[in-house]
Amino acid sequence: QVPPGGLPADVGCAVFNINTTICIFKAITTGMPVVNKVVTVSGSGIVDPKNIECPIGTPVSLLLDACGGVKDGTYKLIAGGPMMGIAQYNLDVTCIKGTNAVLCLTKKEAAPVVEEEVCLRCGRCVNVCPMHLTPVYMHLYAEKGMWKEAEALNVMDCIECGSCNYICPARLHLVQSFRVTKGELRALAAKEKAAKEAAKA
Repeated sequence: QVPPGGLPADVGCAVFNINTTICIFKAITTGMPVVNKVVTVSGSGIVDPKNIECPIGTPVSLLLDACGGVKDGTYKLIAGGPMMGIAQYNLDVTCIKGTNAVLCLTKKEAAPVVEEEVCLRCGRCVNVCPMHLTPVYMHLYAEKGMWKEAEALNVMDCIECGSCNYICPARLHLVQSFRVTKGELRALAAKEKAAKEAAKA
């Protein structure tokens, strides 16, 4: 069991997906570091969906061209999968070692943009959270800028899977607020560290 705020290494484990395992094998046997990535280009907005092996640093626009381009009516481009991916506003973004998919959605597939409603306290987000967190309260603290209180609820353990966003009947932007909270907590930690180092000096 990985403790809150910890890593698998803290309990003597290392977790690798198959792609990482292959990269380790290549590094040991050939000395070649990670320079290529297999990217899935998919979605109903793409002309010819396929898997493409490309060098790291390849612009997404070139991947789309290699798949015949995007169809008319393509509404949204997501780097990553439908649940954890991040919407892009520019095709000049490049593939990095963590890029595994590019998803092109039409307006029909993309979720409609709605104003946030009020939390119903239904608890569905708590039920679906794979990390056994309480998104309803973490979001409440994030809205009020109560970063330390959110940290006490282990917001840093959120894996940003998107399950709470998907299930929320009020369409609250939960994952986005957790990302902001994590950024604020990292900034606070950096400030505290700098203050300690200055005090030592």
